[in-house]
Amino acid sequence: MEKWLKAYPAVFEQTKDGEYGVFFPDIPGCISAGDTLEEAIEMAKEALSLHLSEMINDNDECPAINLENAKKEAKDCLLMMIEPKTAIILRRTKDKAVRINITIPQFLLESVDNYAKAAHINRSRLIAETLQQKLSI
Repeated sequence: MEKWLKAYPAVFEQTKDGEYGVFFPDIPGCISAGDTLEEAIEMAKEALSLHLSEMINDNDECPAINLENAKKEAKDCLLMMIEPKTAIILRRTKDKAVRINITIPQFLLESVDNYAKAAHINRSRLIAETLQQKLSI
């Protein structure tokens, strides 16, 4: 998994309107855009993360980085190394439920069960969603 979590070169092309289009020379089909450079960078990170997630799920080869080719592709554009968002990749590739055994105080378990019942969800979903929120993932 770690081999996928590296920075890839991204080419940022500014349009006549001042917006930015983004593409990754080493990852065909991975494109994005933004109204500002800051937005384009953020959108590029998300696009890269989603694209790599799909490649992992499809058991594709990890894309090799060819910086020399990226420099040629960039021409008069901005070339920047973009890192994917680890949380997005992990969430989209390691989302299979795993059974675990935990020990918690009985009053806490009863509280969890009461809350889950009122929310019409099961205990596992409540715990998972609470952990995701607490961990910001």
